Amino acid sequence: MRLLSFLNLVILLVAAIAVVFLPSGAGAYVCMEKTCDDFRLCDELCRRLFPGGGGSCDPPLYLCCCKTP
Repeated sequence: MRLLSFLNLVILLVAAIAVVFLPSGAGAYVCMEKTCDDFRLCDELCRRLFPGGGGSCDPPLYLCCCKTP
């Protein structure tokens, strides 16, 4: 019985660590308050702020939006 309890604890810890540390693959977008006229190099700025991401200027507001990894 004690071994079963220990194994359950190990499985629970491994699952918790996997959830926290494995990437989910769902990057969120973070948009700046200024338009792309103010940020000429939106993609370059986003790559510096969020390594592994990128940026784009999309309609209708043409804000500089960075995709986080």
